[in-house]
Amino acid sequence: MVKQKRPRRQKSGDRLIGAQAREAEVRIDHAIAPLTKLTNDLDHFWGYDVLPEIVQPEMAEKFGGALARLNAAVYADDVAEVVKWVGVCMRGCKAMHEAALASGAAPASDEAWIITADEKQYALLKDGRSWERFSEKHPKIEVVTERELILALEWYRESRIGKMMEEAKKHFPQAEVVGTSKGGNELDDPIPF
Repeated sequence: MVKQKRPRRQKSGDRLIGAQAREAEVRIDHAIAPLTKLTNDLDHFWGYDVLPEIVQPEMAEKFGGALARLNAAVYADDVAEVVKWVGVCMRGCKAMHEAALASGAAPASDEAWIITADEKQYALLKDGRSWERFSEKHPKIEVVTERELILALEWYRESRIGKMMEEAKKHFPQAEVVGTSKGGNELDDPIPF
């Protein structure tokens, strides 16, 4: 029987005071922190994971290679190599940012369709990768991406109420669902006769 290895590190404040945190792990977690902050800032500006998509493929590939080397250094618990590759990755992030600005690329759009239903506001984002920035600007509006909307629509169409609505629309084309009961899974409960 193979002994299960403990999972690789995840940045967590609890690990810094935990007895199981080794020196190399703590040093590596802290060495990676500036890169994490920089990538979070760039994701906030451009949209989540957008930057590698809007630069030249050669630049994105070079950055990917640096990330791969950083991951290998983390896996090997090689603190010096981690520090080296964090620096390379940070320079790569800044270079991609400058290249994207120079090319005239636009950040992910904050455009949204605001929908009010049952006294609650929802925002259907045009570009779901800007959800974090939009949520910060509008904390009381629930953000829905196009992908989430499509998945919910597919679920609805497969539910009993969705199938009933499909049949109703065949006979009454202007029919519209205006509400459902709140609670458990009533949409798929059998209809009592």
